[in-house]
Amino acid sequence: MELLGVYDKSLVEPLAAVMSRLGVKRGMVVFGQEGLDEISSSAPTSVCEIRDGWFQSYEIDPGMYGLPLSRHEDLVGGTPEENAEITRLILSSKEKGAKRNAVLLNAGASFYIAGKTESIKDGIALAESLIDGGKAEAKLNEFIMESAL
Repeated sequence: MELLGVYDKSLVEPLAAVMSRLGVKRGMVVFGQEGLDEISSSAPTSVCEIRDGWFQSYEIDPGMYGLPLSRHEDLVGGTPEENAEITRLILSSKEKGAKRNAVLLNAGASFYIAGKTESIKDGIALAESLIDGGKAEAKLNEFIMESAL
């Protein structure tokens, strides 16, 4: 299972074909149409889904999942330290804006591709419950503790 972002829309379908030939049974190649190599919360996203040898290309956007369209400027990060703080705020459920929505969209697609949920929408709901229930933050803290050893 693999979710892979590309920097150019013309690479979405060819890369999905390569992934399938390499043995990926379930996967997704995505291109946020404002130039992001991930599922975007500020524009439609081109997708090519791989599942057991078939491909399906389609577009998704945040509104399909009840999320507002954000401004691209609201997704910009910063230094590694600033990005770490943004991650902490999102996973502690203290950040509720565009960056959290981008995390929810990408996590939701990952849960779907991994077979943990039946749809991206269900994956987004799972991601929300893990963040809001404190499990995502606990896992981040566990990772930090293990990394420090």
